[in-house]
Amino acid sequence: MTIDAIVPLSSEPPTRPKKGARIRWAFAACGGTLGIINSGLNFSLLIYYNQVLGLHASLAGLALAIALAIDAITDPLVGWWSDRTRSRWGRRHPFIYAALLPTALGYILLWFPPESLKADQTSLFGFLLFASVLVRIGMTLFDVPSNALIAELTADYEERTRLSSYKVSSAWITTNITGILLFAVWLSDEGGQPGSGLMRAEGYQDAGLAFSGGVICLMIIMLALLQTTLPWLATREHGSGTVRQSFATVMADLWANYTDRSILSVLTAAICLAAAMGMTSALWIYFMQFYFGLSSDGVNKVQLTYLAAAVSAILLLPHLCKGRDKRVLTLQVMGAFWLIDVLPYVLRTLGFFPTNGEPTLLWTLLVYSFFDGILINMLMALLMSMLADVVETRLLKTGLREEGMVLAGQTFVSKCSTALGTLLGGALLSIVNFPQVATSGIPPETLHALGAVYWGVMWALGVAAFLALRTYRIGKADHDAQVNELKKRGQL
Repeated sequence: MTIDAIVPLSSEPPTRPKKGARIRWAFAACGGTLGIINSGLNFSLLIYYNQVLGLHASLAGLALAIALAIDAITDPLVGWWSDRTRSRWGRRHPFIYAALLPTALGYILLWFPPESLKADQTSLFGFLLFASVLVRIGMTLFDVPSNALIAELTADYEERTRLSSYKVSSAWITTNITGILLFAVWLSDEGGQPGSGLMRAEGYQDAGLAFSGGVICLMIIMLALLQTTLPWLATREHGSGTVRQSFATVMADLWANYTDRSILSVLTAAICLAAAMGMTSALWIYFMQFYFGLSSDGVNKVQLTYLAAAVSAILLLPHLCKGRDKRVLTLQVMGAFWLIDVLPYVLRTLGFFPTNGEPTLLWTLLVYSFFDGILINMLMALLMSMLADVVETRLLKTGLREEGMVLAGQTFVSKCSTALGTLLGGALLSIVNFPQVATSGIPPETLHALGAVYWGVMWALGVAAFLALRTYRIGKADHDAQVNELKKRGQL
């Protein structure tokens, strides 16, 4: 099939795609892809290599952190490159197509380390690092151009938030669906002993194969739903006549972009949020099954609650955003999130939270998880949408379309900070002397110390994020004025 057959040529110039369900569901598929992958990388992989394969927690955390940091470095470069790419598929789609193979292959490899490497800590560490880097590079090729499409496909202030919400919440939905399936199908408890299914290596491997198939299917669905946008996307050009530039010029472009005041404020807040979420993801199963003593059935119920919260966030956020300034709303959501997120750990430290085994414990955690899930989904979507609104500011200032580079900033800092969070998670386990193979009998003082250190670090990150976001200056009126000016110039 020729390229012309894929993207029909027309004598009339293509128009900007209309906002609607087709594009929104495309971003839902995009988020679903990332949710499946992140479910494994952020929630299951550390405990699989640490508890099942016997890799020391600090080494496992270090491998995942290094892979994430390497991946993050490529984000701005892929964003810069995609901005300057010209093709009949537009600037973003070639990268998304290229992501299919490394993403699927790397994800499968993660769960199948060779038997010859399992007995040696250094060899197992090296394999984990290699497979993690492979899958994360594939994610960069997929995620960075996808984020750029949010700003490229629409300049509407509220529609960008809606698209961001579909992507973020769908990622949470699939993250929790895969988690529920993992514990219900592949890691269910044996003999009624809570946590016993966690030690079954073949369960992780079977799940890895199944989820890799889901990743490929969702990536293809996203591309199919965006097929009708290709003629218009092919007309979007960066505005610079040259693609090949020196390394120094590339670095200068990145520096000028990421030192913009509004971009820097959002990215600093995103750094703090991503570090917090990275640490939470790495420790989540430890908290659910060891700190709170939940069975696999209880963990599934918590994940179902987070799933319901993600769906609720998709429905609720457009109504909250209607006619409101994103900066003010984001600060309000951020404050509420950081207050609620650590509440169970603070209350347990102070002795005011239900103890393990009490009938009220699970119900309390379910209520907490619902509101915590709604707030984090809305907060991540709002930050992404706020960053997309900087695109018009940069276009007015430079005359260049830099959606890829601007939106890559968030994935860059998120991955760097998630790497830090993952490293913190492994470090916290080592600091409190968490057992290498924790099947039972964990000292209460160890669990108490883990919870206390966790909420202290979380609050410190929350204060830093709130202070950073207060310097963001693009309000709804500013954005509308910029869009009108660009329309007058014929640049939108």
